[in-house]
Amino acid sequence: MAFAKTSVVCAAWLVLMAGSALAQPPASDPAPGKLPGGMEPINAKPALENTNRGGAFEFVTMVHDWGAISDEAPVKFSFHFKNTSNQTVKIVNTKTSCGCAVGAPTKQVLPPGEEAAIEVTYDPKGKRGLELKTITLETDYTPSPNVELHLKALVRPRLMVEPSSVWFGDLKLHEGKTQELSIMSRMEGFHVTGFTMNDPRFKVEQLPADKVEMDGATVDRVRFKTYFNDDASIGTYSTGLVITTNDPKNPTYTVSLAGRVVGELMPVPERMFVSMSAGKQPWTSEITVNSRTGSAFEIYSVEPIDCPAEMKVVLDVQPGSPAQPGVRNVYRVRASGLAPATVTEVRGSVRVRTNVSGMEEFTVPLMGLWRGPMGPTPGMGSPVMAPKVQPVKQ
Repeated sequence: MAFAKTSVVCAAWLVLMAGSALAQPPASDPAPGKLPGGMEPINAKPALENTNRGGAFEFVTMVHDWGAISDEAPVKFSFHFKNTSNQTVKIVNTKTSCGCAVGAPTKQVLPPGEEAAIEVTYDPKGKRGLELKTITLETDYTPSPNVELHLKALVRPRLMVEPSSVWFGDLKLHEGKTQELSIMSRMEGFHVTGFTMNDPRFKVEQLPADKVEMDGATVDRVRFKTYFNDDASIGTYSTGLVITTNDPKNPTYTVSLAGRVVGELMPVPERMFVSMSAGKQPWTSEITVNSRTGSAFEIYSVEPIDCPAEMKVVLDVQPGSPAQPGVRNVYRVRASGLAPATVTEVRGSVRVRTNVSGMEEFTVPLMGLWRGPMGPTPGMGSPVMAPKVQPVKQ
């Protein structure tokens, strides 16, 4: 009867709570996995199972949740435990899944019934959102030698830049591009005092400031429009945008900007690598030069540049691929020669001349390393013989 009365009371309570919930004004649904204001819920990932038993040890807790924390200062927590087995246990090592600093256990050898603790320090600098970390204690307790401890935090940065770096991607010749950049801070009255950049191929313009939601709070946002100029020649470029602010904890912040200008032709791979196993031994290396649009083109000549004379580098170029010989939207460029007599690092390039506008002449790096003689591999018989080099034309 007691169970029946309890059930009736519980049912009445549920009805009352349901009515109370219905009486509340409807709330707007946040995006999946988000809370209002863009803040990630602390349980955005599956909840960690909190048990108290790990191997030979019994813990006060094996999971610690710092909750919402700032990224301005490290946080600490001590895991307390007791050896509840019937044998002496030694902690032989500790490992982490992150940059957490783990102090040595207060005791590394624990007889039965002995208690100890281990302190963990987590530095949230540079982090944002939900952080899950694992600490592993390795012991000599044979039945279950490893013990995993878990840490959890929701990091709310003082200053945030989106995106953290700007990549303009692969751009065609004479194709510029713009991309917007935002810097936000939870500091009251935050503003940017200046910015500098040292590469004329990139430009930046500061836009009007406004306010936005960040991690559930209204913060100041300063926006920039960044430009990659349309007059850059073929190549990869990068620079740093140095932003100065009135925030004493973040007086400067550097954002990387990068982009690559590509032409109609694409060497694959982008470098010709030479692997040499012994002095004065023959070597070969090959790349293909492809048309990005599949258009036909001509390679007029190829020649080695700044390669050591003793390597006797010769080059051969053939239209087409093994599957499609003779087609003229792809070419095979093959280099061959002799390894230097002594161990050395090889650096040079291959100059290619074509009929393609904007890529009438370009170079492909030729590089490699003399690796020394190759001995027989145990169980594999004789050493591998270097391939013979067939005569090639320039």
